[in-house]
Amino acid sequence: MRSTMSWVALAGTAALLGTLAVVGCGAQGVCQTDGDCGDGARCRTEDKTCQQHVEDATCTPACLEWEYCSEQQCYPRYETITVLEPAAGTVDGGAVVRAQLKTVKSWIGLRQHAKLMYKVRTGNGSTADQGDLSPAGDAGIYAGHLSVAAGSYTLNAGFPNFPSGAPVSADVLITVDTNVPTFTVNPGMKTGLRTGGPGLPDDRDLLQPNAFKRNDVVTVSIGSNDSDLNMNSVTLEVQGVDAGNSTSFAVSSSSGCGQTTCWTATANLAMVEMWALRGQMTLTAKGRDNAGNVGQGSAQIPVTRLKWTRALPSAPATISASPAVGTQGTVYVATNAGGASTLSAIRPDGTDQWLTPVNLGGPFLASPAIGRGNGSEEIIYGMPNVNPPTLYALFGSDGGPAVVPVVPPTTGTVAASPLIALTRASGSDIRESATTFANGSPDYSLVSLRFGSPVSANQLGDGGAVTNPGNIVGEDNIAFAADNTQRIHEYGFSGNWSIAAPDRVTTGTSVGLALTSALVAGSTGGSVFAFPRTTGTPFSRAELSPSIPSFIGSDLIYSEGSSFDAVRTNPSSGARITGNLGVATTTPLVGSGGVTHFVGTDNSVHVLTPGLTKLWSGTAEASVVVASSPNIDCARSSSGTKLSGPGTLYYGANNGKLYAIIVDNPGIDTSSPWPKYQRDPRNTGSLSTDLSEFTCSP
Repeated sequence: MRSTMSWVALAGTAALLGTLAVVGCGAQGVCQTDGDCGDGARCRTEDKTCQQHVEDATCTPACLEWEYCSEQQCYPRYETITVLEPAAGTVDGGAVVRAQLKTVKSWIGLRQHAKLMYKVRTGNGSTADQGDLSPAGDAGIYAGHLSVAAGSYTLNAGFPNFPSGAPVSADVLITVDTNVPTFTVNPGMKTGLRTGGPGLPDDRDLLQPNAFKRNDVVTVSIGSNDSDLNMNSVTLEVQGVDAGNSTSFAVSSSSGCGQTTCWTATANLAMVEMWALRGQMTLTAKGRDNAGNVGQGSAQIPVTRLKWTRALPSAPATISASPAVGTQGTVYVATNAGGASTLSAIRPDGTDQWLTPVNLGGPFLASPAIGRGNGSEEIIYGMPNVNPPTLYALFGSDGGPAVVPVVPPTTGTVAASPLIALTRASGSDIRESATTFANGSPDYSLVSLRFGSPVSANQLGDGGAVTNPGNIVGEDNIAFAADNTQRIHEYGFSGNWSIAAPDRVTTGTSVGLALTSALVAGSTGGSVFAFPRTTGTPFSRAELSPSIPSFIGSDLIYSEGSSFDAVRTNPSSGARITGNLGVATTTPLVGSGGVTHFVGTDNSVHVLTPGLTKLWSGTAEASVVVASSPNIDCARSSSGTKLSGPGTLYYGANNGKLYAIIVDNPGIDTSSPWPKYQRDPRNTGSLSTDLSEFTCSP
């Protein structure tokens, strides 16, 4: 012993110093020597009872790192060091090493040491690897990692450099396997792409041939020839396009992959991040062997958001009108090709719904709009740019006439997309009506086809022409018309149309209008404006060539042609935020969740957050000009039933093609009062249309 110790005894349960306690020993609970009391205690000479040691700092010199001091004497603190990991057997060359210290008695405290050490020895006793074990918890556990080549070894743990007298763990016999497993990954090739032709779409993305679609479900074959695989460890991860995160998919055992062990995974690409119009996704199979070695195999697949394009008849034709989308996803789209112009009905899969497109004798500047007629069937309202003006209502199912075409008693051509809303002529004479404007001279007129009535409703204008398609909007029994005399006329219907309020004067000819219950808004070639419908202060902001605005909540959202920015502004406060687009666009479409879609005049698509941060963008096809504002729909089955999943953005271009782009925010934002050109997917232009019918499943 380093010095003579003094001992403290306890009588009964009364402690004279610290927390000393009687320790049971011998048959009668008495002791003769310290050896009778075991570790962490000694025999008190006065009454032959065992006393617990109490740690103190009385030892000089100080005790060693693995010892404790009690009454000027040093004793071993630890009974053992136990290697918790790895267990004896096969391990990988970078396996975790965990060791735990255990004190000689429960009343002797654990001390946190800066580190322990492991050592790996070969069969001849030489050191193959050694390293630090750092504190890894409060239970005396220390951890590190092996770094050793393949082979058979003995591993143990102790204090740094294994000093003489310090505790050392028992040896653990390990065999190190450093061969990582390998995997094959085969997603196959995209097949079955249609190449266009009469009545058929072209599924190909010319900038990324044979690409999978953003909403494809891909069956992936995985294989490995490794014999010691942990079969439950195999996973498939798909890294998206320009994405920081990957998505995991479950695997199941299969056969036929050309390897000794096979798995199959079903990867729904719609669940994978994709922050571009097209790009490469990386599919990675991972797994570990029984030694813990982790291996992987990868393959890349091209993926595009371009669902299909559809060349419409009467080429060369242009499409400047916004397409309308029916209740079962049919897209009604009109061309501008002079007397050869047509109105077509295209199913969600890109095929024809009508046997032949309908020719109404003239080009379409006005977008088609969809109503309910008398409620029995979907009705398509078409207004060709012909003189004298003729108003058409066609059955959505086959393009046949739903009513006799109505020829208003006026001259002039029609350019404005029709407002679809109810008009009341008398107490019982309430009809769905398609209202537009005939640009005759001198009899400029607001005209309506009232479904089922053989004559039109008319109201003469006062010398101005409505030359831009988006300048007729309204609600039941109310219409707003912006003409080229820089005025917005408000009409009311009671038996016929009549002026209902003083004109609102704009600084420039209106390009198009948007409406809320409180505001009539729009844009000119040099400004964005909003007039109160009852009382309040008008709003106007100078902008170069702004698009027709939409509403996102109570804010206007549009693009401008100076910095080519997207702009979100509040007409009450004037607060304004921007996000760069780099190109002029048509009217933005606010999708579900406030995610806004802009289509550039260069055939680019830009998708922005509500705060106008870009999510993704890309060009669908180069050297194409777009004037058509986009429309949007939910995911659809082949029968037109709504499904969950990505939606489809539709627009036309000057090459006579209808573009279908897969987007992640299906449907319009039904919480916004005017989320797109002519407000809703049916292009009704009516504030009375219930937007809840356009809700999509996420």
